[in-house]
Amino acid sequence: MTKKYEVVDIAELKEKIEQLATDLDTTNVAVSRLIDDNAKSNQSLAQKVIESAATKTENMNFGEALEAVKNGKKIARKGWNGKGQYVFLIEGMELTEFIVKNKLGDFATGVLAIKTSNGITQVGWLASQTDMLASDWYIV
Repeated sequence: MTKKYEVVDIAELKEKIEQLATDLDTTNVAVSRLIDDNAKSNQSLAQKVIESAATKTENMNFGEALEAVKNGKKIARKGWNGKGQYVFLIEGMELTEFIVKNKLGDFATGVLAIKTSNGITQVGWLASQTDMLASDWYIV
């Protein structure tokens, strides 16, 4: 069995290699642009979400409502039966001052509290699973 060899024009082969290198560079530039555009688009989307959460005042999910309460807002749910109820944050320093004043020890973090429909403030409010999955939160 004899092997057949093909005669190749070196200049033509060199030209094809150079064209492939150019095509590869062009592809790399295009991919880099797509990656940059995608990153800019993701940043723009993230900025829109942040801005929306900052300006949204109703029909919020629990995460948006929690951000609002951390920013000093009072929040409530449309789905709650009791009228006039809302959740708010008692800052750590306020609570610490109360605890120190009453000689109850150290405490340095904030806690959520709820103003109930009968006007009582209950410190240490915890969201139920229904509350966490709801999208009817609003700023009071």
